[in-house]
Amino acid sequence: MPLVRAVAIRDPEKAKRIARSLRRLVDRYREDLKPGEFWTPGSWHPGPRYVNLYLVVLTPGSGSPDPAALARRAARLLEERNNLLLDWVAGFRASGAVWLLIKPWAREARTMKRIRYRPSPDDLAALRTLLRGAGRARARVRERGG
Repeated sequence: MPLVRAVAIRDPEKAKRIARSLRRLVDRYREDLKPGEFWTPGSWHPGPRYVNLYLVVLTPGSGSPDPAALARRAARLLEERNNLLLDWVAGFRASGAVWLLIKPWAREARTMKRIRYRPSPDDLAALRTLLRGAGRARARVRERGG
């Protein structure tokens, strides 16, 4: 059964430890990111008052596809739903879980204005729907010849 959870991380040191705990990081372009390339100085708020990272844990059911492709589809879904460009990476656990790390600062897709992002309950519901369909093979549609 697919499961989606979101956790807000305020402590920048804890966020750094989470990023370092993941062996392999991918983003929309690369598959060999290092935690220091994502968690760079100046990309977080030093105090505990603000959220510095959203950790979205995606636990797909059995027979799930490539975890990197799943992470990219999940991030693309969140970006399209909110009309944003997110700063995100994904890491993978031995259990099969995909950890999507999203910084709260994002850009509006049209204006490139900097805004804060927070995953909504509707975003998490959309991710659950994505996970339910991720393990199934796509149905083929036969077209009638005319």
